Amino acid sequence: MPQRSARRATARRASHRRATARKRKDDIEARIVEYLRGQPHSTTGGMAKRLNADRGTIAAGVSHMVRAGEITTELPIRRRAV
Repeated sequence: MPQRSARRATARRASHRRATARKRKDDIEARIVEYLRGQPHSTTGGMAKRLNADRGTIAAGVSHMVRAGEITTELPIRRRAV
């Protein structure tokens, strides 16, 4: 097979693999929003466990949504025991 033809075939296979990966990419942000409806004060670690996802992926998704204004982060008020 000529060199150029081999390169084009390799590029075509790589392009197909990337397209397939994009189709299979999970919509983590939708899963985060759905989870937060029921558990509004969750941590990224807790969400990662329940959603069976990497904590870094969850943290990045939350960060993107906060910057976009889709969700807000609120720190719970901790009351001291008297």
